[in-house]
Amino acid sequence: MPMVKRTGVEHNAGALAVDGSAVVRIREALIFAARAQQVVSYRDFHAFFGGAGTLRKRFELLDRIVHELADPADADYGSLMANSQGLPGPEFLRRYRVFHADEYETIVGGNAFTRPRSAQRLRMALIERRRVYLHARNQRPALPEVPVWTPTLAVRRPESPTKP
Repeated sequence: MPMVKRTGVEHNAGALAVDGSAVVRIREALIFAARAQQVVSYRDFHAFFGGAGTLRKRFELLDRIVHELADPADADYGSLMANSQGLPGPEFLRRYRVFHADEYETIVGGNAFTRPRSAQRLRMALIERRRVYLHARNQRPALPEVPVWTPTLAVRRPESPTKP
């Protein structure tokens, strides 16, 4: 599976965590990955923070971003996170077990408390990633917030002369 590579991440990681743009960069990486049908590595995710922030805070932030992008019951953008094996972490599995309990039980063999094997986790991730890719494709492209300035123009009607 292709991984999202964003140049310059390592150089600005400390500043991102301090000035709050880490949220924007992580959100952008997830949206980009969804539109390109790729994944975001946990290594790149942690690089956004440099040495700042505890793991707990980082994953709380990721959870907040996942919920901002879409209702995880419809499309869980956290499924796009990938460890070295290409699998999302336990935070994704917890949400999947809650929001897609029937699918989860079917995949693991009927017991919601069974810890899924690697192949089962991959199957869950692929199912959810398809939902995310579809969600991203159906969303309008995000437009940058640009202040709009409109000069005051004289309104002319077709029957009005062009010169006063």
